[in-house]
Amino acid sequence: MTLSYTYLKQFLYFTLICLVSLSCSNKRDMPIEQALKLAGNNRPQLERVLDHYHKTKDSLKYMAACFLIENMPSHQYEEVHPKLFNIMDSLNRSQLETDSVYKIFDSIRSATPPPKRRIFSDIRTLSYDFLINHIDESFNAWYNAPWRDKITFEIFCEHILPYSESNEKRELWISYYRNKYGHYLDDYANKTKNASIERFCEIVNDSLIHNSKIVLYQNGLQNYPPTLVDNIRSGSCEEYKSRTIYLMRSLGLPVGTDFSPQWINFNSSHTWNILIGDKGKKYPFLGFDEKIKDWHIESTFNCSKIFRKTYSIQKESVASLNPGEPLPSFLKSPHLKDVSEEYFSVCDVDIDLDNRPKSYPKIAYLCVFNNREWIPVHWGLIERNKVKFLKMGKGLVYLPAYYINNKMVPASVPFILDTLGKVHPIVADIKNKIKATLTRKYYTIKVREYPKRMLNGRFQGSNDDGFKKADDLYTIKSLPKVTFNKVKVNNLKKFRYVRYIGGPWSFTNVAEIEFYTKESGNLSRVYGDVIGTPGSYGDKAEKTKEKAFDGDVLSFFDAPADSGAWVGYDLKSGKTIDEIHFLPKNDDNNIRIGDIYELMYWDDGHWNTLGSRRANTETLTYNNCPEGALFLLHNHTRGREERIFLLKNGEQVWW
Repeated sequence: MTLSYTYLKQFLYFTLICLVSLSCSNKRDMPIEQALKLAGNNRPQLERVLDHYHKTKDSLKYMAACFLIENMPSHQYEEVHPKLFNIMDSLNRSQLETDSVYKIFDSIRSATPPPKRRIFSDIRTLSYDFLINHIDESFNAWYNAPWRDKITFEIFCEHILPYSESNEKRELWISYYRNKYGHYLDDYANKTKNASIERFCEIVNDSLIHNSKIVLYQNGLQNYPPTLVDNIRSGSCEEYKSRTIYLMRSLGLPVGTDFSPQWINFNSSHTWNILIGDKGKKYPFLGFDEKIKDWHIESTFNCSKIFRKTYSIQKESVASLNPGEPLPSFLKSPHLKDVSEEYFSVCDVDIDLDNRPKSYPKIAYLCVFNNREWIPVHWGLIERNKVKFLKMGKGLVYLPAYYINNKMVPASVPFILDTLGKVHPIVADIKNKIKATLTRKYYTIKVREYPKRMLNGRFQGSNDDGFKKADDLYTIKSLPKVTFNKVKVNNLKKFRYVRYIGGPWSFTNVAEIEFYTKESGNLSRVYGDVIGTPGSYGDKAEKTKEKAFDGDVLSFFDAPADSGAWVGYDLKSGKTIDEIHFLPKNDDNNIRIGDIYELMYWDDGHWNTLGSRRANTETLTYNNCPEGALFLLHNHTRGREERIFLLKNGEQVWW
């Protein structure tokens, strides 16, 4: 194989480094020696790997082996219920419908005793044969990629070479994925002269989305073994991301993991893929689900921090600094790199801390609020009761806190970090009270979009089941409310068939439809046999036309076609329609008549109540709200989604 000039320079550079490293290999303070000390009885296996590449005089592979071993001590994997993984894999490969697969598996899992977790340390368990095989296969993937000259050794080590993605069982997976998906690379290489990392990744992922799209399922098994995750039909973003990494790396694509520990306006963390493209440019996407050019974090959910998972130990991580005190869960990993500024504008934040505990913690945290509690997203070292938090997302509400006895303890008042990077403390003025009119307990940008799906939709009546001659009873010309909309109909005709037909590109999304007629001067709801467009988008049984009349405000009709679909009733006999009630697709977080609510405000480091009451209308009114406070509204009757808000002119401003 002929090496390009760029590749040759790279090869010679790292050969020099290897010679220097080999000459120093006996120094006890070398990182490789420190790692080998932790290997225990497995040390001979790791030394054989180093000796192998030293004897073959393959300096790049020697350096790769050093990279893996030096950063190996903090990597480990868990073995949890291997039989369940095999059962799930058999179901995934069966001819059963996906819904049936998960119903069967859920019943099996519920009858299975709690798992016995076995933890394996990589530095103490990975064998010579495993590492040699994996390193050689990784280099083959790199060397055989048409864009190999565009991938530096550093990028290769971090985003192609690693044998693991997370805490999954360690397997040799490269050959499996290469044999199954290598045709993508062969086809691309034969058709393209100017190889592009980004373009090839885009081609592969577009094909996967079209042919192998995974259905979202949040309650599945975690940390699938590499070869079994390739067979899944449903999964969370973790499974999407992991399967993508194995596949892409086996084809010589440098793909990794980015994640946000907590969305601001959605109760969840999120994980996705990152492609290191031509000239090191970063391209976020989510394999099997989100296209590279369609992915815009700012148009989905706000977040305060984004980290990149690395194989190498990040010396600036709080886990590496090892301050000698317990850390919140995700920050225990030393393999996190803060990449927030790659995604959005950031700034540093200086905070004075209050009420420092007698234990004198060395670390303070910035938290954001999820549905129920404050979640840490970043940290800072305390100096003289002050702390600096680096590279924080703007336009958000934060709470400084300590981590004591596995709980977040407020360290100061919450504050707004505005879009200019200025800090505005949120302090409740309990002496001055204001009136508040509340319409919801939770808000997300999706709520704005749901009603738009009903614009230009039409309600019609007819006396033939094909609606060849139909009267328009009502057309939705303005944006409807996200609660029930009630409209009067000015048509005295009697109709046997009534329907709702969605506007263009709406998929006829509607949650509930109610038709009413006047009998003896009183409105009476009419019922009939459900008729309309069969099926649903993605053939999901829970989103067919029947859902528009099932009385469940959270279910909805999602038609198989974007335009022209409809849903209605065969009333069996002619009836006048005097009023129509309809509900757009929604999240059921509006004020519901009859539910019991409790308004809370933040003061003195905790939530305080302003009283509970039953809703008699679609709004709640409180006259005793402390001015300037941060609020939270509980629904004690139903639901879990809640979000903090401020009051401006008595109305809710969501954060």
